[in-house]
Amino acid sequence: MHPYDTIVSRDVGAFPLDEFSKYPRFMPVDWREEEPRILSAFFKATGLPAEGTALEMDERTSYYQLVRGSERVDVPWGDEASAQHSMLVALQRMFGASHSIRYLNHGCADTGCFVVETNEDWRSLERANPHVRWFFTPIDLLPDVFKSDVDDLVRVGKTYGET
Repeated sequence: MHPYDTIVSRDVGAFPLDEFSKYPRFMPVDWREEEPRILSAFFKATGLPAEGTALEMDERTSYYQLVRGSERVDVPWGDEASAQHSMLVALQRMFGASHSIRYLNHGCADTGCFVVETNEDWRSLERANPHVRWFFTPIDLLPDVFKSDVDDLVRVGKTYGET
């Protein structure tokens, strides 16, 4: 059975986290995770080829830049943004035309749990199961997942899930 088919309610306690933790598109990111590891996890989750995409250090800013062909996306971090959240947002900006990184709202602790699907798959999953929107919030709608108060993340997730 597909893990999305096992989501039968909005009950956080009944969410099939074990099934999703084995799902190939599941991407856990620890709050201490380094950007290169997040990049590798993204390619593993999506099945996209990693060739032609790299992280390069910008000597001027001391931040990474996500580079693919002539496209460059900054991955800044500091007081306002964690390196982990910035990396996920950079990936979303670069690959957002085809894929969406969604945060598993209401489900994880200090490790952020994410699932990456194609945009078309997300649309199909949301049409087939109204509970998908409740649990999976697009990364680009969220404040920093690793620095924000859980209540703020839940509020955004509920707003998205109820639209």
